[in-house]
Amino acid sequence: MNLNLDKYIADARKIALAHGVQWSIPLNACGVAVEKSAWNLTLIAKASPPPAIWLNDLGTDKVTVEFLNSETTPGPVRQYKKCALSTGWQDLIKASVIDHILVRKNAPASALGNVAKPLRVLATCCGKCDPATVTSEDVIFAMQVARNVWKSGKLTDLICGVVRSLLDANHLTDAGPLYPLVSRDQHVDKRAVSFVKAQAQPKDDLEERKRAERLPGRRAFWELARIVFTEQPKSFLDALHFAIIKLMILTGMRDGEVVTIPADWKRVVEYVDDRNRSASESGGISREVKLNRSTLVTIH
Repeated sequence: MNLNLDKYIADARKIALAHGVQWSIPLNACGVAVEKSAWNLTLIAKASPPPAIWLNDLGTDKVTVEFLNSETTPGPVRQYKKCALSTGWQDLIKASVIDHILVRKNAPASALGNVAKPLRVLATCCGKCDPATVTSEDVIFAMQVARNVWKSGKLTDLICGVVRSLLDANHLTDAGPLYPLVSRDQHVDKRAVSFVKAQAQPKDDLEERKRAERLPGRRAFWELARIVFTEQPKSFLDALHFAIIKLMILTGMRDGEVVTIPADWKRVVEYVDDRNRSASESGGISREVKLNRSTLVTIH
């Protein structure tokens, strides 16, 4: 097995254990979780139900199996059936779901539809192949099958997405990176879902913004800045809103990050040069003010 794949799964197991998630999911012959053993992703993510999103199928994808077996030559001399996936594929799917909802903080429905589903289709098309031994030919074959079964092309893009943002990004395959070879294939769609574009080319202009339609215009932004920095709040709730917006403007943090800042947030670090003088005298930075959650932001 690939060492990076081993570590990725081991880290996910530790995270799952820390959140009280039982890693083992007993399955029946079809790869479906037996009663009360499926993962309630809504509960794991501590999202607000309803509905509850369940990870209860770690078997081959039924629709994909039916399509492959209906073909005259179902793949390169392969036989397909609805059954439990290998332990390697099961662990990869579970690890990617844990990563998606507990590390990246994405929605349970996104983890199930955008990660677990395309991985199951890819695993189905790979037959008995282990995740670490997946090749670009396996991926291209799975994308061609997905394009024939799901005419919209969405699943094809999702498979392309997990190859780029999961398998290649974490170096989980021995033959990786796979995405450059897959993207050069003539059958690959040019469009891609949002998380395939996560590592897109650098922007040509500083004015370009991701999802610019959701951002205020220049005049609206400066009017908002004028209000929060010059007007007096009329209520305690207004004061909270003003403080949050000020932090978002000054630090670039998101609203979900701002509201998690503790009261004891301030950390000051003094820097000196090799002569024990203030670093500012040598052209550097003498003082750094930091949030105590260093993963969020550092303010110079």
